[in-house]
Amino acid sequence: MTPSITHTNPLSNTLTLDSTYVFEFEPFIKTELNLDIDRTRAPEKDVCKFYLKGYCHKGKNCQFKHSRNDRTVVCKHWLRGLCKKGELCEFLHEYNLKKMPECWFYAKYGECSNPECMYLHIDPESKVGECVWYARGFCRLGPECRYKHSRKAVCQCFLSGFCPKGDQCPLGHPKYEVPNSTNQERAAQAAQAAQERVPFERRPFRSLNDVTCFRCSERGHYANQCPYRRNYNNEGGTAARKMVLTVLCVAEKPSLAESIARILSDGKHRSRKGISPVCSVHEYEGKFFGAPARFKVTSVAGHVYTMDFPRQYNSWDSVEPGELFDVSTQKMEANPKTHIVKHIATESKGIDHLVLWLDCDREGENICYEVIKTALPVMKPPPPGKTHTTIHRAKFSAITALDIKKAMDNLGAPNENEAKAVDVRQELDLKIGVAFTRFQTRFFQGKYGNLDSSLISFGPCQTPTLALCVKRHDEILSFVPKPFWSLGAQITIDGATLSLPSERGRMSDQKKATEIRNSLKNFKTATIVSVTAEKKSTSRPHALNTVEMLKGASAGLGISPHETTQKGHSQWNVYVRELLDKGFTKPEGGHDAGDHPPITPTRPAEDGELSGTSWRLYDFITRHFIGTLSPNLYYTRTKALIKIGEEVFSWSGNKIRTPGFTNVMHWRAMGDEVTPVELREGLEGSVVDVGLKEGETSPPDYLTESDLIGLMEKHGIGTDASMAVHINNICERRYVQIQGNQRMLVPTNLGIVLIHGYQKIDQELALPTLRSTMEKSIAMIASGQADSRAVLEQEKEAYRRKFQDFVTKIEKMDELFEATFSPLASSGRPFSKCGKCRRYMHYINLRPARLHCRTCNETYTLPSNGNIKLYKELKCPIDIFELVLFSTGSKGKGYPVCPMCYNHPPFDGILPGMACNTCPHPTCGHSVTSNAITGCPEEGCEGVLVLDATSAPRWKVGCNGCNLVSSFRDGVNEVRLEDDVCEECAARRLVVSFQKKEGMEDLRGCIVCDDALDALLETRLVCAYGSHEGSWPGAGQRTRARTWWERTWKERF
Repeated sequence: MTPSITHTNPLSNTLTLDSTYVFEFEPFIKTELNLDIDRTRAPEKDVCKFYLKGYCHKGKNCQFKHSRNDRTVVCKHWLRGLCKKGELCEFLHEYNLKKMPECWFYAKYGECSNPECMYLHIDPESKVGECVWYARGFCRLGPECRYKHSRKAVCQCFLSGFCPKGDQCPLGHPKYEVPNSTNQERAAQAAQAAQERVPFERRPFRSLNDVTCFRCSERGHYANQCPYRRNYNNEGGTAARKMVLTVLCVAEKPSLAESIARILSDGKHRSRKGISPVCSVHEYEGKFFGAPARFKVTSVAGHVYTMDFPRQYNSWDSVEPGELFDVSTQKMEANPKTHIVKHIATESKGIDHLVLWLDCDREGENICYEVIKTALPVMKPPPPGKTHTTIHRAKFSAITALDIKKAMDNLGAPNENEAKAVDVRQELDLKIGVAFTRFQTRFFQGKYGNLDSSLISFGPCQTPTLALCVKRHDEILSFVPKPFWSLGAQITIDGATLSLPSERGRMSDQKKATEIRNSLKNFKTATIVSVTAEKKSTSRPHALNTVEMLKGASAGLGISPHETTQKGHSQWNVYVRELLDKGFTKPEGGHDAGDHPPITPTRPAEDGELSGTSWRLYDFITRHFIGTLSPNLYYTRTKALIKIGEEVFSWSGNKIRTPGFTNVMHWRAMGDEVTPVELREGLEGSVVDVGLKEGETSPPDYLTESDLIGLMEKHGIGTDASMAVHINNICERRYVQIQGNQRMLVPTNLGIVLIHGYQKIDQELALPTLRSTMEKSIAMIASGQADSRAVLEQEKEAYRRKFQDFVTKIEKMDELFEATFSPLASSGRPFSKCGKCRRYMHYINLRPARLHCRTCNETYTLPSNGNIKLYKELKCPIDIFELVLFSTGSKGKGYPVCPMCYNHPPFDGILPGMACNTCPHPTCGHSVTSNAITGCPEEGCEGVLVLDATSAPRWKVGCNGCNLVSSFRDGVNEVRLEDDVCEECAARRLVVSFQKKEGMEDLRGCIVCDDALDALLETRLVCAYGSHEGSWPGAGQRTRARTWWERTWKERF
């Protein structure tokens, strides 16, 4: 028999049971436990009436619920197991998601970064009640009123006497009676409620034997009376303390942090998101130097800081390149959008120890000190009188449990010398590269129009890399082919035909080769004079390192080195099982530099899990790894010498005995070459023909990416991590082009002229010798044999002299450019008028996009990566230059540009690159002052949202500081800006008119506060860069928007 169970309330857990059904345990409850079961009792009667009055002497043994009717919020201390009040707590002790307390972060900041937050996210505006005075028609407090002022159109039905929709009507129902709830009446109501409130008796104190201290986890005292808490005396000594240490571990990559936490915690770690969107935090409890500790394992994402010049030196026009050698550099956050600095500072606050798990090379040591720079100011200082360090360095070379735990047991200190060596290299590369690049870019782009490169760069590693490609190009052009002749014979033995080459090889004397062939025409018999069989082997590959992976991926898979560094089985089951059954030997050879482990697969993957080049790269790495554990390739090489007259010919072939590693590395497999008959000494055959073949030597091929990586490794150009970057740079700068399936690097005219020009001025500029000398000095810094400042000054002076010599002899390189490229005066097509001479300037549609005035001999750079067209022949009110329109497409941004203002801003404090959407002109209709709406909601962006009037009829709103763009939906005919601003968010009001077919009236309002206007946008503005959907800027961003308007818009009016 099944009881009938019904819910009395959809939101209640109270059940009503059919009274005709009797459970088997009911008699036991009534007779043994003396408890009453009342099926008809209301849920309110389940509450203990003594408990409601203040105290129940039965305590936990009471058969009724100990809960108050006013307890509607779950106890947040009970959720963490820390509530000390027990049943006397004023809050609920039950897990009810509908009664959770409000999230403090969401209430204070308007957002919560924890996607698993269990607390309630209540919109602050929803907690604000409607102002009864404003609903009546007028509120004397105006914007200072703490209640909500909702503007609604009056409901005509309500005015007529009755509205059928009632409270659900979206229109306003004004009440004409005066609100009678005065402050005096409210005070009287509060006093009466206080008198009617049931007095609460103080709960009895618990015995100290039931109290557990959360500091030391011992019973018998509260935390404020803990004898082990930190207590320093007046003499500066320290008392003994027993506290749980906090240890922060920082790895170089998020995946590495998760692996370290999993190994050290034996898989018992907990993970949570941090402030950075790319780095999580993994927590667990354990022992640190024998003391109980709470561990937090997180990571950075490469370098935390990057080196650059101060902002005032970023102008190419106002700063001479030679001055940069003496400018002091500064370190700035490498990627502000990831918030790595804030993330490390937050997780480091109050920690006792910092353990650095960065890569064990120079770059890793440099990142160690970048983390220390961020964490040290907020770490807990060591106790007075203690000298032990709180910063530790973990040394490891593989992500295995053995290596990780061994590194944790043998912590050391970071190497400051290696970190300084990297700082010196970064500063030298920055100053040398920027000085040469700025000078030669300005010099040549101002003279020639078809360079097709936005930047003519120079780099201590990049330039020697390009020189290797140009050297091979020069070898190909200078190659002179030479003729040669080779002798060959065709014989038959026991019905089998064999083609035999002569042992003489190639002959350069045609007359002698012809005489030898003629002398053999009369011989009809060929005799085998010797047959040798030699056993040979091919060694299996070494463990795969980064350089070999880049070479193999380029040569065998057609994947560029740069793409390879960005990527991160059932096919081998049978072979691997045989290998495990028969046993395998560890890989041999190779060099352990201690910085990176060999590249190996970490888990099996199928073709469906990875796609495209990712799967092909995984397949290559896995096959190579299995090959390192496989036997060598063994084969037998057979060679037979055959005489025709006095001339010796040969035949050779291979017979595979054991394929070994080629079972999986098929691209290195060797095929069998056997004759259809058995060759033995003394066996004779018939001569079919003796021929002479003519040929000529061929030039070498262009360097492939694999060849170039090998040469870079040979000459010491770059590191295993930077080689791919240098090759990618010379491709992006259009110095070389990649051609064919073999990915050959063919230099362009620009790359060839650059290297030849360097060679005419100074041979060392295109050779790796300068870099080699620098690397030797940097290595001495890393080993502690040289002072970093002294090496920096020495190398800086050496390159300063090279730069000064390069500037004085630039005409030698210019001669090559003049012979190869067209001058600006003969490039481009007539486009827009110059504001100085009123003649047409010519538009050069090559990288970089430029306008050149042949009359004034002036060149004006335009924005790149977009389309340029004339903008209605409108002119700039400042310099009378015709405006041009820049656009990135129908879904991208667009804005007018004055060529003169873009290159030479007329306002103080504004750097070159000022378009009309950033121009502060007070009256121009295209300036930011005329078209700005509000501050950009994107975090970290200081830009302003601007109405893009050039996009009509597809109206858009875009930020002039970032790529945030949103379009109005179809049907919008026109968008106009008004002069007044929104009282709540200080955004400028808009008027949106619709097409006639839409049949809609004009909308007027603010796109931040008015949902009707916000709904017209095709993409929610704040969602474009990961903000919460449907939410507009918080209080801080609105304050920034208001501040901007007070500074610009209000000054105008």
